Amino acid sequence: MNFDQEAVGLFLKGLSTVAAGLYTGGALYVNVVEHPARMEATDIPTALTCWKLSYFRAGSVMPKLALTTIVSSASAYFATRGTSKENIGWLVASGMFTTLFPFTKIFILPLNNDLTAVEESKEKGSDWIQDGLEKWNKLHACRSLLGIGAFSTMVFLLVKGPN
Repeated sequence: MNFDQEAVGLFLKGLSTVAAGLYTGGALYVNVVEHPARMEATDIPTALTCWKLSYFRAGSVMPKLALTTIVSSASAYFATRGTSKENIGWLVASGMFTTLFPFTKIFILPLNNDLTAVEESKEKGSDWIQDGLEKWNKLHACRSLLGIGAFSTMVFLLVKGPN
């Protein structure tokens, strides 16, 4: 089967950049807008309930965007390797997004499990809930920063173009 390697590579780079941008924008929105508003607008137990709803909705979208980014940016690298030294950046961006999964599993998932057990969390008190939500937001900010790094790399590579 014959295919235009350059066209396939460009499509994969575009797909990866769009998926990374959507992921990063969503992650930043949570850190900068949603979390602060939730913490200011409601009492702490209600903030936990709202967080849980948001968490489950985002949990159905964000991993898919991350996986799309990982697969398409790695594929872009392999489809166009040998055409430019800068193409390694697509593999680096894929690696950055790949780290999101173990980071989430090791650092965030245990806290998520504690927080999603809402009734048990409410028994621990408002201070425990507030500390947990604030810790979660800081950990989530790490995911946002990884997204920013990878997305910025992709945009730079697209703007710079092949040498």
